Amino acid sequence: MYAALLIPVIAVSVGLYLFYMPHRDVQSEKPKYTMEAGSLVNEFFMDQSAANEKYLDQVILVKGVVRGKETDQNNQTVLFLKGDGDEAGVRCTFLSEAEVRTAGIQIGERISVKGVVRLGASIDRDFDIVEHAIMEKCDIIQ
Repeated sequence: MYAALLIPVIAVSVGLYLFYMPHRDVQSEKPKYTMEAGSLVNEFFMDQSAANEKYLDQVILVKGVVRGKETDQNNQTVLFLKGDGDEAGVRCTFLSEAEVRTAGIQIGERISVKGVVRLGASIDRDFDIVEHAIMEKCDIIQ
């Protein structure tokens, strides 16, 4: 009988703890890796499992040329970094606080971006499908 009462209390407690847990301050963390956008993508192409283990949920600094700029459904700026001749690139979603720094960024400009890797790049040559690497909580690094 007590277990039937205790389980919902524990579940609600865990849920509230996770909901109110402090958010990760990515911009105060030191990047674990610094690399070119093409190098990051190539590591995922060569060995998806090893690259996932190495980079997912890690703060990294990526350098590359801006090949695209858009606003997502959450009204956040997304910049697409890609090297010349690379099949895939890195899509960087910026924090709302970074809007001032992303406003003047132009296509073709070389920039450095710090953020968290959420998804690695992949390619399916049979169907000619390319998935770009995704970084979140990004900011421009001068």
